[in-house]
Amino acid sequence: MFRKAVASMLLCSMLMYTMPVMAYVNDENVYTKMDSTGKPYKVIVTTTEKDEQGNDQNVENETDKELPFDCKITYKLDGKEITASELIGKSGKVTIKMEYTNKLAQDVRVNGKVEKMYTPMLVVAGLIVDNENNSNIEVTKGKVIDDGNKSIVLGIALPGMDESLKLPKDVDIDIPSTIEIKMDAKNFELGNIMTFTSTKLFDKTINLDKELDEVYSSINELQDAANKLEDGTNKLKDGSSKLNDGATELDNGVGTLANGVNSLKDGTSKLNSGAKTLNDGAEVLANGTNSLKNGAEALDTGTIEIQTGADSLKAGTSKLKEGASSLYGGITALDTGVDSAYSGAKSVNSGASQVRDGASKISSGVDALTSSIDDLGGNIGTAASGVKEISNSVNELSQAAKNIKSLAESHNNQTVTATVDVNGIISQIDSIKTVVSGAISGISTANSSLVNAKAALEASGQDVSSIQTAIEENNGNITSLNNYLGQLDGYKTLINSEATKTETYNISDVIAGLEQIDALLQRLSTGATSASEGLSQIQSGVQNELLSGAQDLSSGVNELKSGATNLATGTNSLEEGLSSLSKGSKGAVAGSKSLSDGITEADTGAQALSQGIGQVASGAKSLSSGAKQLNDSVAKQVVPGVKALSNGTNELDKGASELQSGVNKLKNGTTELSNGTKELSSGAAELADGMTKFNNDGIRKLSNKINGDLRSVTNRIEKLQELGNEYNKFSSDEERESIKFISIIDSIKSSSKEDSDEEMIVENENNKIDSKVEESKD
Repeated sequence: MFRKAVASMLLCSMLMYTMPVMAYVNDENVYTKMDSTGKPYKVIVTTTEKDEQGNDQNVENETDKELPFDCKITYKLDGKEITASELIGKSGKVTIKMEYTNKLAQDVRVNGKVEKMYTPMLVVAGLIVDNENNSNIEVTKGKVIDDGNKSIVLGIALPGMDESLKLPKDVDIDIPSTIEIKMDAKNFELGNIMTFTSTKLFDKTINLDKELDEVYSSINELQDAANKLEDGTNKLKDGSSKLNDGATELDNGVGTLANGVNSLKDGTSKLNSGAKTLNDGAEVLANGTNSLKNGAEALDTGTIEIQTGADSLKAGTSKLKEGASSLYGGITALDTGVDSAYSGAKSVNSGASQVRDGASKISSGVDALTSSIDDLGGNIGTAASGVKEISNSVNELSQAAKNIKSLAESHNNQTVTATVDVNGIISQIDSIKTVVSGAISGISTANSSLVNAKAALEASGQDVSSIQTAIEENNGNITSLNNYLGQLDGYKTLINSEATKTETYNISDVIAGLEQIDALLQRLSTGATSASEGLSQIQSGVQNELLSGAQDLSSGVNELKSGATNLATGTNSLEEGLSSLSKGSKGAVAGSKSLSDGITEADTGAQALSQGIGQVASGAKSLSSGAKQLNDSVAKQVVPGVKALSNGTNELDKGASELQSGVNKLKNGTTELSNGTKELSSGAAELADGMTKFNNDGIRKLSNKINGDLRSVTNRIEKLQELGNEYNKFSSDEERESIKFISIIDSIKSSSKEDSDEEMIVENENNKIDSKVEESKD
């Protein structure tokens, strides 16, 4: 509010003063030519004087007297400072800054002390801008009037005013001493800038003290009213708080009453319901006591029979206790046996898995054995054919030896020279050895397969007698063939001792040697025949018995493999079953133990029952007598009293219902009252706080500002008014009613549209200012 008051005073004071250009009587107008930087280079003073006939006439005089203010003009293009001549023809963001300095400073007394203040000075600057080449025109503290083709720019400055007023810091009023004009220019040019400066800022007839007296009076009244309003709101706050406390206590009390009444209603409802039930029960009781009387008599009779049964029960539970103890011992032993069986089943299952794996290996080995035996039969057949051929060759040699012997005998007792070649015989013997060695190798390979098969079958518990017989026969054949090989080596040694040579023999010696050879060949032939027969038998045994046995063995192994698989599956199931059985047996142990303990307790109870039955029998007699008395009392006294009680509780319940309804309505009302007083108390507190803050931060501060800062500013404004009125001399000692300063700032243009842009138009002494002054007057 204070800021608005100060602003209003300043604006009213400035607007009350017009800016006339025409000269008035006893006025002094000062016309100044300034260059583009704001420096004056020509000053002409015009006054209105009376001639001899008493007519007004204008008098012009040029002076070199210093102006009461300075003007400094600077230019920027796109934010960079530039001279006016350099700016001509440029395009971009142009800034024109006009800074004014008030040189009319004086020491004056204001508000009780001496301070520096400036004679008030108003500067109004105006220029016309072509819209064709300029746009976005702005001015600080002024106005831009756009008529479409051109824009009129007006700006205001008050140099020295801010320093003179010294407004408080919280008064946000910007009093400018600078005028800044901005525009977006293309091929920049600028016409003359006209400025009007006057010291008559405040009308000399204004009386601020008189005009502000009403403001001071009103603000004091406002302060008094605000103080009273603050006191009232605080009292309202206290009263509403107490009212809220009372309403809250009332609401709490009524709430407690409502709870009690609700509890009373619940009690009377239950009491009424109980009385009805009691009434109904009284009749049942009457019937029951009659039944009780009859039952008591029957109980007295039945207890005798129960006593007999209890004795029997006691004897039976004793025997049952002994059986339960035996059952617990047997189940415990069963549990131990099941644990052992479970452990054995796990081992059997593991062994069955190994048997199954071994049977698979045996099956593979037997298949290989069958294939080997089949190959062995072919090899032995080949060997038998070879031995037979050897036997035929030996027979031929034997016949040749016999022929030689006959020939020799015909020359008995004669000396002859003969050459005996035994290399052929040795070659035949080596051939026989090769065949026999091959047979031995084949039989040995077959025997190794049989040994492996036998070991696998023995591990699975199979009969291996036939395989053992075949192994033994093969071992015998191998031994016979090895012996035969030894004999063949002996034949070779013997024949080599008679190796091929040429000697002179007696016929008798030759005959003797031929006889030895013949005998050797006979043995060789016999051995070859035996070997051939033996090989034929071996071949027959291999192809018939051994191959058949291997095939039977393969079939048995397959059955073994299948059985081992089934065995593994079965033992696995057995293991799982025994695991479940083990768990069940443990449960059975626990159950049998509980059974045994329960039967023991039952036995103890049976004994107690037997004793108690005796007491029951005694009590039954007393019960029978008491039941008869109870039946008489209930029928005559209880039933009528209960009916009366039921009627009374019904009336009580109705009254409690009405009381409950009324209290609930009361509770709703007190709750609403409490809520309302809470809101009232809260609102009153907020109102009191707000009023206190309003009074302290608003009214009181405003009052202090108006009675303090505003009075101070008012005194300064009045002093400024005095200073403005006192400034009435410039070019002479003659006092004037008004002194006005009109300045024309040089344009910034090229010489002409046809001339070079580098040429400047500068208003100098040859361009007379008088014509412009006359234009201004017109």
